[in-house]
Amino acid sequence: MKMAEDDQAVRNISPKVLASEGSAALEEVNKVDAGNLAKLRQIVKDHGIPTPHMIGDKGMEAFWMLVQHADHDPLLQQKVLTALFSDSRGLPLNEIALLIDRVQINRGEPQTYGTQFHREGGKFAPDPIRDSSELAARRKSMGLMPIVDYECVLRATYNER
Repeated sequence: MKMAEDDQAVRNISPKVLASEGSAALEEVNKVDAGNLAKLRQIVKDHGIPTPHMIGDKGMEAFWMLVQHADHDPLLQQKVLTALFSDSRGLPLNEIALLIDRVQINRGEPQTYGTQFHREGGKFAPDPIRDSSELAARRKSMGLMPIVDYECVLRATYNER
């Protein structure tokens, strides 16, 4: 839980602070992610992919979030995703969809559910999406809001005008 708290502490900064400390804030995120990644690798090596029985539901949420941010180790992300395919381990489908997309993007593939975005000319744009004509149905099947609503939430959350 401490790892998750550290993860969120460096990410939950105001847009004003981010604008003034941009690269320093990013360096802090990278530092925390690197430390958390080393610990995640050790946890998985020593105990395997955790289950709610091992770490509780809140622990699973924290673990999922940390794996989401473990972009420097796509093999670890894939290993966790493989475990989630066989047993969701109590995680909601929408969170599994986020990890699926994250792994696909990190492998250079188009995403399935349209959850991953990047900034392009100061605006949010989705990373490549496979078969976008079926996107609405895929998002609905995983309990995700419609893509236009999701884009609106991203803009509001990250203060994009």
